[in-house]
Amino acid sequence: MLALPDRQTVQPVRTDALLTCLVHAFPPAELYWLRGARGEARLPTIGGEKYRVQNWTVDEYSVLFGLHIYSIASSDYGAYRCRARNDLGEDEASVVIYGNIYLYTFIHHSGRHNTKHEMKKYRLTDRSINVQDYTRDER
Repeated sequence: MLALPDRQTVQPVRTDALLTCLVHAFPPAELYWLRGARGEARLPTIGGEKYRVQNWTVDEYSVLFGLHIYSIASSDYGAYRCRARNDLGEDEASVVIYGNIYLYTFIHHSGRHNTKHEMKKYRLTDRSINVQDYTRDER
């Protein structure tokens, strides 16, 4: 059985990400990460400059399986799959990494003597919401 704490995460460019997958298996499973919605590319299990895989033993049958992704670039956004395989079968779970998410609101106020246009841009990340306010009065 596999469990992912987060099915999706927002990760800004040039930050590091840690994806984790909790695996319960007996007999012990072969564990690996795949990249892509259909798991097209198997990621290396040996450390490198971009990825590092790590295991933490939880108990006799459980392992927390992690994938560190260093210095996220926009090309790193997308789906990642954690896969576990043993003699009894295989299972997988996926997580999606998104970049900054922007939400725009437009408000038009009309009065007898003036018109006001407002646009707000919200940038959503895991850590904060940044708001840029664009207000214009016309008389």
